[in-house]
Amino acid sequence: AQRIDVAVGSTNQISPQLTLGATTSTVEVVETAAAVTVNTATQTLSQVITADQLADLPTSPTRNPYALVATSGNVVEDSNSGRGAGFAINGQRSASTSILLDGAENVDTFTASVGQTVPLDSVQEFSVLTNNFTAEYGRASGGVVNLITKSGTNAFHGSGYEFNRISALSSNTL
Repeated sequence: AQRIDVAVGSTNQISPQLTLGATTSTVEVVETAAAVTVNTATQTLSQVITADQLADLPTSPTRNPYALVATSGNVVEDSNSGRGAGFAINGQRSASTSILLDGAENVDTFTASVGQTVPLDSVQEFSVLTNNFTAEYGRASGGVVNLITKSGTNAFHGSGYEFNRISALSSNTL
């Protein structure tokens, strides 16, 4: 250990010497499964539904992508008003939900409901923002439903489906 006296207004210099220490081993932690991503950039609480989840989650018989808003927290179905996406978010009125399509407002301002409906097969992903969303989402006081459509490609792709309702296979209501 070196000792030095420091006086007011003086310039002092010490040349430290490093010694070689013992060798150590390193442990690397590698992610093997998809982990939950924590949003550390904003305070927004949201849920994102991806295209793979859209294909796996049940949406029949309506095939309405907005029906999956129910998978988020703080959401209650509002089937009586016909406003918003059909759900009350955070206890607010259904009309207080902002509905976006590819980032632009998608609300029929006369009825406060979904303006342009889109087929489920054209949806890439959508998010439901339920709390603390930033000012970029505008007037919404309840929540924000942001639906993103698939972009075009040079490869042909498509899908077909049928809802077969044979009365002989239906349950007996008597």
